[in-house]
Amino acid sequence: MTWEEARNYCELQDGFLTSITDETNLKWLAEIFQTRKPFWIGLHQTQPRGPWVWHNFEHVGFTKWDKGHPVNTKWRSPTNKQIKRKHYLLQKQKHYRGPKACVLVTPNLYWQNRLCNRIITNVNFICMRNPEIF
Repeated sequence: MTWEEARNYCELQDGFLTSITDETNLKWLAEIFQTRKPFWIGLHQTQPRGPWVWHNFEHVGFTKWDKGHPVNTKWRSPTNKQIKRKHYLLQKQKHYRGPKACVLVTPNLYWQNRLCNRIITNVNFICMRNPEIF
């Protein structure tokens, strides 16, 4: 499932992909949903190196990036390896106009940015309605 498919499902339910405001909220979501699979959340970038935005437009204050993530954002200096080759998140994608980089929460509750239109197998997602989760 792609991030976009998860987003579209949530929107059809009059909701959003979940936002995570702090560590307590992250652990609560993992405990309530008892997911041992990675899951999509609403954090995304509309363009490479652009600002991070929540699907429901909440302020982005808390993040929990996995080692090496986020890949090539303006908040991080590229390493020599990244300078030598263009990362897949920055490669041009023909005819694609949606968000570029979206966030997946790993089973150990760290965040990784991935292409929004790339299919990830065996992945979940969590929708929310303000202020409730469904």
